[in-house]
Amino acid sequence: MGSNAHFISTTTHAEEHNSTLLFNQQKSIILANLSHQATKAKHIDELFSWLSYTIAQQLYVDVVQCWALQMTKNKQQLITLRAIATRQQALPLHVVANRHITEITRQAFDAHRGMLPQPARAIFSPYQANLLTLHNLHYWGCYYIYNPTFLPPIPNNTTNDYIASPLTLIVSFFTRQTPAMRLIPTIGYMIEHTIPLARKHRLLYDTPLSVEPQKELPATTLASLVPQRIRYADATQELIDRQLRRLYLAIDGQKNISRLAAITQLNNKALIHALHTLLRQGYIRLCRSDGEPIDEAQFIATLSPTQ
Repeated sequence: MGSNAHFISTTTHAEEHNSTLLFNQQKSIILANLSHQATKAKHIDELFSWLSYTIAQQLYVDVVQCWALQMTKNKQQLITLRAIATRQQALPLHVVANRHITEITRQAFDAHRGMLPQPARAIFSPYQANLLTLHNLHYWGCYYIYNPTFLPPIPNNTTNDYIASPLTLIVSFFTRQTPAMRLIPTIGYMIEHTIPLARKHRLLYDTPLSVEPQKELPATTLASLVPQRIRYADATQELIDRQLRRLYLAIDGQKNISRLAAITQLNNKALIHALHTLLRQGYIRLCRSDGEPIDEAQFIATLSPTQ
């Protein structure tokens, strides 16, 4: 059985803002790096995170999200956000990750189809549409794919409630302008190429029995985690915010968050905001003291400046 991807065409043709040549060039750049990233990744969510960030940056998409259906031992089917990337440095996470967004995503899963870009006001509740408009996000669309390979549970599945699930994925996106017509086909093309690479490197599995059991992990406090740089930046050019730049320059892969707070002299609110931004933009990851990366989703609610 092969992959199964579908769409519902619900809008007229979007105005083409980028030429076919530009999309082909950017697609080639992304695919050229995909194999290398698959070799480096220790979990499929790392590859989803890299792909989301790269689509956002290379294809000029404001927000990219990877959603998946996750099975539990008692046969419940949950919607999980496996990766998110944004181009807006100051965008609060709750604007694009909340029950309103999850409900629309669930409807796409239930329909087994993606959706061509539509104005946010045509899809979401007035409250959610106004919230998106406030942050200059005016269009939403998604790509749906089912593939009979198995997706491992989220990392650090400490309760062991989640089990390997058939790969059912939605890649959704928000844009400020009408997206180019080739955006969804380009995203689909890249996802279709990602699946066999992920299988080759055992990030996806042919049977649920192939999935290695989750390790029991020790409880981890936020203060004890050690940020590590995973994307190097010209801090004076890319990180305009002074506090963000101060924290980024202090990160050396050795100091934990408690020590960084003391060195940078950032108060709790400023430190949390800076960590949240660097994580979301893909500049850093969080690790335990032994160097083992943790699942960022486990701490994203703690790190959200809105909490």
